[in-house]
Amino acid sequence: MRRIIKTALWTASTAVTVCGCAGHNLLGQVVDDNFYVGGVAQPKGPVAIGGSYSFRFVEKWRISHAWVQGTGVRPCLYPSNVFQRIPGYPALANESNAPMFEKDGRVYMGTTFERAPGQIVFGERSYELLGERRSGDRRFEGKYTPFCGQFFAASRNGMSLSIIKPDPAKGTDAWITGAIPRIINARTWLVKKVPPKDLSGTGLIQPIEYWTLKIPDTPYWMHLTFSASLDYSVRQHGMEHETLLNLFHQIIESVKLEPITPVDPMSIPPIVPYQSQPRPKNSG
Repeated sequence: MRRIIKTALWTASTAVTVCGCAGHNLLGQVVDDNFYVGGVAQPKGPVAIGGSYSFRFVEKWRISHAWVQGTGVRPCLYPSNVFQRIPGYPALANESNAPMFEKDGRVYMGTTFERAPGQIVFGERSYELLGERRSGDRRFEGKYTPFCGQFFAASRNGMSLSIIKPDPAKGTDAWITGAIPRIINARTWLVKKVPPKDLSGTGLIQPIEYWTLKIPDTPYWMHLTFSASLDYSVRQHGMEHETLLNLFHQIIESVKLEPITPVDPMSIPPIVPYQSQPRPKNSG
């Protein structure tokens, strides 16, 4: 089954082979492991660093970073920039991905709908940045949702990238308690590393590296984690583990925060949250 995700395309960069099982599941059955963007299959092949995502963030920063690509790798879940498709907003059209706007402590992204392709509406993204439950979605547990995330089944390693508003009640203090400052690209990250645990028989992995960047002049953090297990990821698949951990560090090194000039609020549509309307009952 095709998995369709709407986001921006990226280009290839350096490549390192980490898995020879692409195209088959654990039973050896051939599967369609492509991911599609706008109906186009994403790059297949060895896991590698891909191109950059770039977006305006709360009209204070331009945030950009790379992510991995390769067979079965999910693209990041940033929507494409609607202001590139609809004329009249040149100041907002330079980034490949949708700008994030803040209003009354909430975060919104502009988008359109097929029924009204020329009309910009704003959807709230607080379930990702604030860790809040989406209205009417019982499956969502009210936890932070990463914009980028990938689990590598062959070695049971995982990596994720989130942008969040910290909340001690959701455990964010633990991410930086005991962390060591490290400067990369003139930005100070808080780095916390913990020894991998033996999780034999559980099939689980746990974070072994937490990287947190407090976004200046905002209440938000960029937060990345790398997860693994001692028994499986490190001991049984050490080479792949080290390769993926190196790619993870390259993602961190790719992160850039550049100050931007806010656009005139009168030059963008009013940020009025879109409220989905209930479907009419079938009278028949």
